[in-house]
Amino acid sequence: MASHLEKVPYDILLYITILSAATSICRPPAELLSLLLASHTLHHALNVGSNAHLYARLFQYHFDLSPILLESPMTLVNDATLADEYILRQRFLFRSRSSSWDPTSLRSDMWIGLRMLLENSGTNERQLFAANFHQELIKLALIYIDDNKTCTHSRELKYLLVWLLSLTLSKAEIAKIAAETREELCRLLRYHFLAQVRAGFSS
Repeated sequence: MASHLEKVPYDILLYITILSAATSICRPPAELLSLLLASHTLHHALNVGSNAHLYARLFQYHFDLSPILLESPMTLVNDATLADEYILRQRFLFRSRSSSWDPTSLRSDMWIGLRMLLENSGTNERQLFAANFHQELIKLALIYIDDNKTCTHSRELKYLLVWLLSLTLSKAEIAKIAAETREELCRLLRYHFLAQVRAGFSS
């Protein structure tokens, strides 16, 4: 199969790749990964460094992007930008699906989640839901929004988690959370907000 695809003209290979990978919404892009792993020649032709246009096209199939960004003269949204963001979002979704968060990249991952929510037109929300991000977010909040004054978790990460919770959890979803988990989450959030109020008065 790989040997046949290696002989296909480049524009046809690109078209085949887009058609096969564009349907992998709300799941890992297995078709694209299979093509990348099929042979060295295909990997060279289809990797993100050689083919930003391909990944920019796939971004448009798999994710939403704010029209404001696309139309703004203050931002540069080109193929390279979308290709890089596509890779970042797919890695983020993989970590969410597999619950394999890396503490060293968690803050940047939460920024990706926030971008997806703020730019959501429907597709981003479906991607996050399919990756179980709502449940993962609760787990992360219970770990990183703590009331330990000696904690070294970054303040920025805590703010991001609180913001993400406010954007993702509806009253109906909160009601579905196990009572013990819900009480612990509420306790941590109350502590967090009271700490910010105290800090505001003392500054």
